[in-house]
Amino acid sequence: MILRNADRMMALLDYSPFEFIMNSNDDEFESLGSFVHRTFNSVDLAYFLKALRHIYRNKGGLRKYLRP
Repeated sequence: MILRNADRMMALLDYSPFEFIMNSNDDEFESLGSFVHRTFNSVDLAYFLKALRHIYRNKGGLRKYLRP
């Protein structure tokens, strides 16, 4: 189920998540459809993608947050 939903999410992001996040606007994030994985839904996905875009654009990427 996890792999199937991960593939569905990747399909929504055109199998290029970084490019999708960096080149999409908020409206495109909001219109991702009815994605649901357990308690994680399309509203959560849109918020998560906006947060990732903010980190990449304004904070220098994820590397500094994932390494000690």
